[in-house]
Amino acid sequence: MLFLCKISYAQKVTFDYNDNGARVLRFVDLPKPELQTSVIDLQESVIQDDYVKIYPNPIQDFLQIELYKQDVHKAVIVDLFGRIVLILNNLSESNNIDLSHLSSGIYLLKISDKTYKILKE
Repeated sequence: MLFLCKISYAQKVTFDYNDNGARVLRFVDLPKPELQTSVIDLQESVIQDDYVKIYPNPIQDFLQIELYKQDVHKAVIVDLFGRIVLILNNLSESNNIDLSHLSSGIYLLKISDKTYKILKE
């Protein structure tokens, strides 16, 4: 005998036996997954940590990157599809990067093992 049924994302199927010893399907409700969201604060003008100081954010044409680590000399900017839009080589302590050619949107700035969200207006 074949049974077809629709199982939602919030259920799993288990096999069990009833009082007569017949095998039966049991549908167990699972907890609903939590929705993960990110909020970008458009009022934020400076990103700063132990590695860098990045400003302004959001940017219009130029992005200033100040590096605090001496061994960091390269950065990459990618779009949200993971496509490289700019490779920055030979960075110094203070860098003024022209991003006027980029379309408006959200980009990821990768420096060493850190990734920063930047918004181009």
